[in-house]
Amino acid sequence: MALAAAGTEVSFLGQAQVQEARAGQIPGGVEAEVVAVGNGKLLDSGERTEVDVKPGDRILFGKYSGSDIKIDGEEYLILREDEVLGVFA
Repeated sequence: MALAAAGTEVSFLGQAQVQEARAGQIPGGVEAEVVAVGNGKLLDSGERTEVDVKPGDRILFGKYSGSDIKIDGEEYLILREDEVLGVFA
């Protein structure tokens, strides 16, 4: 089963495969690779906002952010886009 994110949700491989951010440069931050993103927030006008991250991006987020889920034995972490602290270049 493939995981597809909804709205402004961002999904990536779970905590077991997530590393502490680059040698303590950002204490308490966690780095992960995005595997799916939603279509963006639905506005009152019926239009959708664009999500700023895409699959394959390496992102930084807070240690206690998001929700853990498990699908077909694979663990994922799902965040709201506003929980993403930054994208590594």
